[in-house]
Amino acid sequence: MQSINLHLNDFLRIGDLIEHANYHADELGDDWFSFFQKHYGEDSQEHIQNHHKKEHQKLPKHDHICSTSIAAFVLTKKVNISLKVDPSPSVNTIFFYQDLYSSIRSVDIFQPPKFA
Repeated sequence: MQSINLHLNDFLRIGDLIEHANYHADELGDDWFSFFQKHYGEDSQEHIQNHHKKEHQKLPKHDHICSTSIAAFVLTKKVNISLKVDPSPSVNTIFFYQDLYSSIRSVDIFQPPKFA
């Protein structure tokens, strides 16, 4: 859809397109192919200039919106970028498990039941 530049407004104009195509079929005897040829093909410029120009502005893709964006930049000087990365300092970590619960074993309440 983006490559042919369709917008939501074009979809809303589909009813006008069908109505105008029916007009061409009834009044001029045009089929769909000749209708599209007159409005979107090689004959479009001549047809739009000479026939019911006001109705053509309601058709999809006849809104004359042109949006172009160009982004360009030119480097005039050679740019040297050097990044200094310091190696991360090695940290000697000492990890050990501290037994904080060994004192619980000495209390009788946490011992298994004893048979007398």
